[in-house]
Amino acid sequence: MVEKAVLLGLPVTAETVQFCEESEISSIIRHTPPYLVLTHALLGRSGSSPLFVFARASFSESECDGHYPGFPSLPLTEIGRAMDQTAALFAGYAESAHAGKIPLLHRIAKLKGGRIERFDPLNPCWIWASLHNGELRTTLFSGTPSSPLASIEGWTYDFKNKEEFESSLSESLLVFPDVSCSELDRNDLMKLIPQAPPFLILESATISKEPNGHATISAQARVLPEMKAGYLGRDTILGPMHCSRALAQSGMVLCAAALPLPDFIPEVASAYSIWYDTSCYFKSQNDVTVVARIESVISKKSLNMARVSGSLFCNGRKIYGAESLNYILIPRHEHPAGRSNQ
Repeated sequence: MVEKAVLLGLPVTAETVQFCEESEISSIIRHTPPYLVLTHALLGRSGSSPLFVFARASFSESECDGHYPGFPSLPLTEIGRAMDQTAALFAGYAESAHAGKIPLLHRIAKLKGGRIERFDPLNPCWIWASLHNGELRTTLFSGTPSSPLASIEGWTYDFKNKEEFESSLSESLLVFPDVSCSELDRNDLMKLIPQAPPFLILESATISKEPNGHATISAQARVLPEMKAGYLGRDTILGPMHCSRALAQSGMVLCAAALPLPDFIPEVASAYSIWYDTSCYFKSQNDVTVVARIESVISKKSLNMARVSGSLFCNGRKIYGAESLNYILIPRHEHPAGRSNQ
């Protein structure tokens, strides 16, 4: 792994370097397979202070099933899942006071997406986590010595012991979407964006305009039980990356349906101020509601971008939100998924 880090141009110099296998990673961050995608990690220290975590992640082809049919690529939400696990591993090592406690993602400050490339299940991903200007930052590489696929800054975690976490669990009230009042069903959604089940988790959506002219969407999503298997060592709890997928897809649909621009595919390029409520978790909850709105559209020469804000509700409680998801509106003939279907 040291040789791989050097090949990627990463500074692996440290006083001590500790190697971690999957079982030790799982015991610290509490995720288990199949949700756990980290297989190995290196922890670099200077004295008692961690300098970096360099982790290896392995994904199956099923993670991309439905994400850009004809051009399967690793979804940004799955990239975020691997970086979350790496950041949690760093945070768990960083403070001895947190030893034995469960790291629960509370907030990230900034996400920046990179290029889109075809997924290769034989090629693992590599994640680098370190402090940058006092904030925890992660970067994910596809394994080749090139630019990263994505980076996230400002990882913040709440730490709870087992008893505190157990007290935050609540039974869910199963509320199913009212598809009778939805303008768009799943077939309509698949015509708007190049995604399909199982990756596409939106069931239906209603798009409208506020009095001030802002386009909004209210969408219903259903997370498959197998997508949650292993999150925090359980099979029934929704996590931040499930919420992120629902919100990102809602924003894509909203942009594709509401913006009067030539044929394009919205792609998340960056995001700011994403938060997650760690005070309550719902057991056996699969159905969620997303509310999002287009805040602004910017056109610079041939580049068009839309800024979307949104929140996610579970059992009527707001549990997740993003101040800004920034979509680059890529002409369909220039997007890898669009070219593959021509």
